[in-house]
This record gives sequence, structure tokens and C-alpha cells, in this order.
Amino acid sequence: MSIKKEIKRARQYKEWTQSKLSNELESIGEKSSQGQIASYENGVVHPSSDKLENIAKALGGEWKLVRE
Repeated sequence: MSIKKEIKRARQYKEWTQSKLSNELESIGEKSSQGQIASYENGVVHPSSDKLENIAKALGGEWKLVRE
């Protein structure tokens, strides 16, 4: 599954809005905005590996990056 789909799937599974995910990222010290989350989910911007790790942490899990 692509990163953009995985972020959206995990966020929706928790029944969080993009704003809620952004707020959770802010609470763990990661600057973020709703627009940035939307950009990741739409594939316009790809998160860095550090940002992706923090997104996973905010969502309560971890992801392993695999090159396709």
C-alpha cells in the first residue's frame, strides 16, 4: 500500500480528521498543519522518513518503509 493511502487509512481507522492528526503531531513536537496532512494523503508531498515516523507514532503504531 502506498504511503498516502496508509496515512489516510490509519487516520480514518481512528476516526480522526486531518486537523486532529495535525494536533496530535504538534503535541509530540512535530510541526504540522491540516493542509500538510492533506498534501501527504493526496500524494502532492511525500513526508520525510522522520516525519513519517512521527505520523506513525501519533497514530499509535509504527511502519516499516519498503521501496517499491
